[in-house]
Amino acid sequence: MAAITRTFKSFELTAYELDDSTPPSVAVVAQYVVLDTNMNGRKARIAFRDAGVALPKGCTIKWVEGEEKTYSMPVETFLENATVIDA
Repeated sequence: MAAITRTFKSFELTAYELDDSTPPSVAVVAQYVVLDTNMNGRKARIAFRDAGVALPKGCTIKWVEGEEKTYSMPVETFLENATVIDA
């Protein structure tokens, strides 16, 4: 029986904001953990948005790659549950 597999990584996202007061400081605005195949700044901002977090303009987002897991599903199960998008 054939199977479809996908590997996902967890990413711990952290949004920072610089406070320009004297002395300057960096404050954590939000943190969130997301599963994806890879990460970039755009995906990180979308993840925060989808989680309902409104980030202030000009904040910096950094991420740390975490655990990697591979998921599998029989092709038959996939076809029963999948939505056709190229119709």
